[in-house]
Amino acid sequence: VGTYFHPVQKTTAKKRWLTHATIPQGTLVVDEGAKKALLERHSSLLATGITDTKGSFSAGDVVKVVSASGEDIAIGKVRYSSEDLTTIKQKRSAEITEILGRKESAIVIHCDEIGIL
Repeated sequence: VGTYFHPVQKTTAKKRWLTHATIPQGTLVVDEGAKKALLERHSSLLATGITDTKGSFSAGDVVKVVSASGEDIAIGKVRYSSEDLTTIKQKRSAEITEILGRKESAIVIHCDEIGIL
């Protein structure tokens, strides 16, 4: 007897801010592997999972993450500009360092700076 409220996933204030109070400056299209990692394991988004970029944005801007079919997945604070991501998408860490000419991580959006939609 009574009302049962299903537990909801806890989220931080930062992730609520990202998902509800920001305006994305661009879009990242990800493959199925990256989509699964984000939704099931709440992992960081790596360059290897990005298939396309849309819009113009700088490192530190907020972007939307969508699947190949256009489904909204997440919103997060990106570590690379759109120009750099166009060059390093689908690349691994060692390749990124070689391409950009500086030591960089393959993490495009860290798991602490991404809010799942």
